[in-house]
Amino acid sequence: MSERFEALEHFFLREVCQKATKPLRVGTEMSVKVDENEHYTLRREKEGLKVLSTPCKTPDLSFTLTLETLKKLNAAKTEDVGEMGVELLKLLAQNDPTVKMHAKVHIGLFDLLTKGYLGVLPLGGPAVMKFLGAKGLTNMGKIKEAISRLRTDK
Repeated sequence: MSERFEALEHFFLREVCQKATKPLRVGTEMSVKVDENEHYTLRREKEGLKVLSTPCKTPDLSFTLTLETLKKLNAAKTEDVGEMGVELLKLLAQNDPTVKMHAKVHIGLFDLLTKGYLGVLPLGGPAVMKFLGAKGLTNMGKIKEAISRLRTDK
């Protein structure tokens, strides 16, 4: 396996990530592209989130990041869902292209709700809400607008 796959798997198999993705419906899939050349699938299975070494055919969400981003995430020692959520949000807001993470939403708001994605947000608790508030996302309407900006055509 490649260094990128191992770093991705190491991060998402951590207990904090498994706990954070528990609200996702079994069968949901996300795409992860690392350094523009390696494509992986995150799939929620009954046992938890799995990292697959194959590209995702029909992702709900897609993320693009670098190996440096994964190293930064793996260096975060916290097992608190809120603190890890803030770390992820910081990477989405990052200006430095060597560690910035990009996200795209390929499904509508209704599907985000029914597939459990919006159930992840409350698990972040006060730490995530404080971070979002500092970025001007102070209510569900503004969060919905931010999600809409991440939306892309299928």
